[in-house]
Amino acid sequence: MDRQLSLFLLHGRVFLLAFVLCLCSPKLMAVASGDWDQWLDRAAAEAGDPDFDMAFGLAALELGHPERAVFAFERVLMARPWDHRARLELGRAQLANGNLAAARRAFQAVLDANPPETVAQNVRLMLERIETAERARSRFRWHGELMLGGGADSNVNGATASGTISIPALGRVILESDARAQDDNFVEAEAMFSGYLPATLRRGWFGGVDVYERNNLNTDDYDLRGVSLQGGAAWVTAMGQWRLPLQVQRLYLAEEDYRWLSLAGLGWQGRPAGHFLGLSAQTGRIRYPDSPTRDVSLHLIEATTRLGAGQRPPFQAAIFLGREIAEKEEGKHQGRDYLGLRGVVDGIGPWRGWVPSLRAVAQVAEHAAEDPVFAVTRWDRFYQLAFFLQRPITPHWQVEMAVEITGNLSNIGLYDYRRQQGSLRIRYRFGK
Repeated sequence: MDRQLSLFLLHGRVFLLAFVLCLCSPKLMAVASGDWDQWLDRAAAEAGDPDFDMAFGLAALELGHPERAVFAFERVLMARPWDHRARLELGRAQLANGNLAAARRAFQAVLDANPPETVAQNVRLMLERIETAERARSRFRWHGELMLGGGADSNVNGATASGTISIPALGRVILESDARAQDDNFVEAEAMFSGYLPATLRRGWFGGVDVYERNNLNTDDYDLRGVSLQGGAAWVTAMGQWRLPLQVQRLYLAEEDYRWLSLAGLGWQGRPAGHFLGLSAQTGRIRYPDSPTRDVSLHLIEATTRLGAGQRPPFQAAIFLGREIAEKEEGKHQGRDYLGLRGVVDGIGPWRGWVPSLRAVAQVAEHAAEDPVFAVTRWDRFYQLAFFLQRPITPHWQVEMAVEITGNLSNIGLYDYRRQQGSLRIRYRFGK
């Protein structure tokens, strides 16, 4: 928000707050102490007094509640329609609230009243910025990526390396070769596109599509293709940024329809006490067309924080908690609860022209019921460690090397595995 106009009016925020607190009843001291919501109920009884409403609006605007300020200044103008100072502040409040059309009307009315030249110059500046913002907010913004790569995988089917497993009713059972870990080389490709269409300065719509394909050179039974669609609404308030995402994902295994995922959620990002914090909640369903006893409903919550300076701090950490509930009684053992941690050290600094990144995930899971084949309740301890080296070639092209180590420790040997992957990729990024 432009501060030149507020500096002209009250010589800075400190003087503004001092002025407001001196003008008003002692109740306004609660605002400065942060007890905003409690004080609002008490202040409602005094609303309607133009002097009180003016001071209340100024305090609300400076303390990050522009929507409250709008109502206060409108009450002042109902009682004193000639009060162009209130109209000026109403324009500032509407601008802070993202209502550019209303802000333009308020500022133009002040300008039409022939104010002092210093005020007029500031108002013209605000009108120019509104015009620029109106042009920019109707502009569709988009971003795309294309990726092509290849590499080696020690365990393309995510299976145990053991040759035998123990089943209570059968004893030791020898596994067929296709049920054991298989290594292979692969090629992969991905195309991503996302866009954002502003509706107002503070609200808009987002959407995207992601198509990924991975073909193994020898083991076609584990070729993958994923198609993901997402979209939703995003908006900004005094509390932070909000998102309402919807997502549908379809996964194919060896050209066969393998899994459907559908999710809806709510996310928030803000900076309480000056530190970044993100919270999200999602709910949805996972379906397996060829194995409906595996179908589950999914509920997931996550909290994220970032540490470090700059627009993109290098250290990120998240904790997530999930529950999957089996939809069929005979598949009750497919349900599970899990808790996980995720950490990212992103772009620490160049190393001989390469930018390194490190990502780690750890997750513990407990299933909901005894496995009918193995006669125990399954538990898992999953981990993943990935190291990336990225090197920009041009503003659009980038080369990337990746090494990933994944594993799962389980009390059922069939689900116990280790996996290592190495890959080389080239990316092309474009957008507007």
